[in-house]
Amino acid sequence: MKIEEMYIYQDILKEVDKVQISEIDLQKYIYDVLALSKKILNIKNVNLKFESMEENKFGASDNTDTIIVNKNLLKMKNIYELTKTIFHECRHIYQGNRTKIKIGEKTTPTIPLLFCDETIFYLDSIFTQSQCYNFYLTSFSEKDARDFANEMCLSLYQYLEKNIKNHNPQKLAKILRNACQKDIKVEEKEYREAMYSQEYNNAKIKNIVKRATHNLIEKARQDVKYLRENQEATKSTKEYADFIEDEEIQMKVSHINFSFLVLELKLCALVSIYCDDEMKKEILDFCVSNLDNETLATTCIMLNNYSTWNPTKEDVTFALKLLNKWGSNFDEICKCLSRFDKNDLAVLYAPIIERKITKEKLNKQSSKKVDGEKIK
Repeated sequence: MKIEEMYIYQDILKEVDKVQISEIDLQKYIYDVLALSKKILNIKNVNLKFESMEENKFGASDNTDTIIVNKNLLKMKNIYELTKTIFHECRHIYQGNRTKIKIGEKTTPTIPLLFCDETIFYLDSIFTQSQCYNFYLTSFSEKDARDFANEMCLSLYQYLEKNIKNHNPQKLAKILRNACQKDIKVEEKEYREAMYSQEYNNAKIKNIVKRATHNLIEKARQDVKYLRENQEATKSTKEYADFIEDEEIQMKVSHINFSFLVLELKLCALVSIYCDDEMKKEILDFCVSNLDNETLATTCIMLNNYSTWNPTKEDVTFALKLLNKWGSNFDEICKCLSRFDKNDLAVLYAPIIERKITKEKLNKQSSKKVDGEKIK
């Protein structure tokens, strides 16, 4: 253990080793655990937020610099779940900072998946719920985060149990250590079962994913057609917008726009499982031909964050141009394309900015010339 880490362990010990458990400042404890995780993983900036989440969801991260923890966990009885969640999500930030997609580099789809996020659960109409769960549970990114969290929790609780002087918190540390050891055994069993029941037939997976992608795109084409055909009826300035027929159209339009958001999530999930050039072309042809729909345009950007998409220089440059056109600054762009190295993005972004500046200068010169001729 490094000296810097030992100091943080001692800070946590000082906070926990109180005469009564009720005296423990849970907020301070949480931030000490966060500091320990950051130090061990050598990650600098991590924002910790507490928000309302589903009851069975403990936390999430953006894989860059923000951890969100379910605020309902902010009770002493949930100290174990809180601790484990912070370690787990910090590991995802570590993964995001250390494992960057190389532009133009080919990635072969694998089972178990290299990277998996919660978009996978939007496929329960395509795969079974258990299959979606197995994809998620056995992915390298999730397995690594779980292993790190378990290892860190066990190390921390063993240290506390050994060094706490007061009876009640020492008893708590023992309970937490036992809970962690039990969890490790349960997770190992669950992982083995998930690996055993995982689908490894690559040809079968390829066919399912490509068929599902095609069906989703075909349905989206019909939805786009409907939007274009009913474009006038959806304008709020129309006098007949209150008629029942137009209300029904507007309701369907709202439903379609929401379905495009779900489409993006489903396509991201499918691409994380399997993608080839043919599938990529079908998705891009559809999205690029409908860039007037912001959600479909965003899909072109977000899919680059999946290594199996095999983003090329042209793909990423196109995404950068779109984001620049929408007025995003470079920090915002890096957030959207979070799985790329900032330096790689900067190399492609610089010519876009240079062309933009040159164009603005030419427009100004042209405007001055016209104004000068008018004065004459």
